[in-house]
Amino acid sequence: MAFLGHSARLRVHHEAPSQAALAWVALGFEQETATETEVHLTDGQIFVCLVQGAPSPGQLEYVAASLQSVKDKLLAAGQVLDVVSQTEIRFAGPGKLDYLITPATAHNVVHRTGDSNAVLGYLDSLVVSVEDADASAVWAQKCGYFIAEATGRDIPCVDVTDGIWMLSFREQGIVAPFLHYTADIDDEWIDEIASVFPSAQIHRDSQGDAVLIVCNMPGEVRIMITNDEIE
Repeated sequence: MAFLGHSARLRVHHEAPSQAALAWVALGFEQETATETEVHLTDGQIFVCLVQGAPSPGQLEYVAASLQSVKDKLLAAGQVLDVVSQTEIRFAGPGKLDYLITPATAHNVVHRTGDSNAVLGYLDSLVVSVEDADASAVWAQKCGYFIAEATGRDIPCVDVTDGIWMLSFREQGIVAPFLHYTADIDDEWIDEIASVFPSAQIHRDSQGDAVLIVCNMPGEVRIMITNDEIE
C-alpha cells in the first residue's frame, strides 16, 4: 500500500461529466460507473473520475483505510493540510497538483489490470510543471514517493513513484498537470487519432514526422502522446 492510500484516481471537474466522458471513451477509456454528478473510467493503467463542477486542474484522490493514520504521517512530515475532517483530507502539492484523501470502502478501492490503452498506448507519467524539480522531489519523498529517475537534459526533471502513480516534476512554465503517454506513432495511428478525436493537435518535425500529439480534454486536462522510440 502506498503512503497516501490503497489506490488513486485523477479527478477532473466538468459541468457535464457524462458529456465529457465521451472524449475519454474515444481515447481508449472504458466507463465503469456513472451517476448524474460523477463518471468513473479506466484504461487499465489509471482511473479517472469526472466530477460535476467548474473546470479546474486535475486532482489526485487517494482512498485510505485510516484517515487518521495518513493525517499523522503527513503532519509528521511537515505537510500543511488545507482541510481535515472525518471524511476527507485536502492539501496542495507542487505546481498545480492538489490532493484529496478519502476513506476506503468496499466500492472505491480499485485495482489496475496493467493493460495498455488501446488508443493512447502506455502511460508514462502525470507531468507536473514546477519551478524546482529537486525541491518537489524532496516534498514527494515526505509523502511516500520514491525517486525513479532524475535527468538534467534540456529540461531538469525528476520522476517519482509510489507504486500507483508516476509523477514527473519538470521545470517549465507552470501549467495544469497533464498525462503523458507513449505510442508507436505511424500514419495509421495518426489516422486513427484523427478519426476518434478530430481536435487532436499533430506536431511534426522538419522531416514531417509526427513527434507530439496533444489532446485537450474537457475540463483543464491535456493528454500528450510522444513516440515510444521503439525501432
